[in-house]
Amino acid sequence: AVPVSRGAGAELRYGAWEYRTRTHLEETAKQAGFTCGYVHLRAMGGKDMDAFQRGFFPDFDKQAMVIDVRHNSGGSIDTWILAALQRKAYDYLQERYANITTGGLGWMERFAFRGHLVVLVDEKTSSDGEGFARGVTDLGLGKIIGRRTWGGGIWLSSDNTLVDGGIASAPEVGAYNDKWGW
Repeated sequence: AVPVSRGAGAELRYGAWEYRTRTHLEETAKQAGFTCGYVHLRAMGGKDMDAFQRGFFPDFDKQAMVIDVRHNSGGSIDTWILAALQRKAYDYLQERYANITTGGLGWMERFAFRGHLVVLVDEKTSSDGEGFARGVTDLGLGKIIGRRTWGGGIWLSSDNTLVDGGIASAPEVGAYNDKWGW
């Protein structure tokens, strides 16, 4: 046994939770007779772009996709993910010799997801995680399932440092659209 710090232990438990969730989802989908991909995004930062790519692109051709933004602490990549999800197949291909992985079938607009999309949210989904879920709804890309989110769809600033080294986060930018208002 090797002792680990409290933070490292929390990371290991969180990673195990992600793995169990993915495995359970894949097994449940298989029993129900369809294929389903799973992407969990802890936040919406640079590392999470990598997590999206590792989870989405291998499974873009599945019949369904679950993007889990529960516990998502925000960031600023929602528009990048929404752009990837909005890709549409515009042409279909049939190879002369069947490809063993696709049966020879394919479509133009590489990595265009054509299945059903579900986004999972909870009360700890905040900031850009909320913006992403709202974008999925407003763009008609899929369904949102879960609990009411944190409710702070306002960008915060952390540049207000205090004398003691702390930070006072102040709301600076609100989100607006024609459907929902402010």
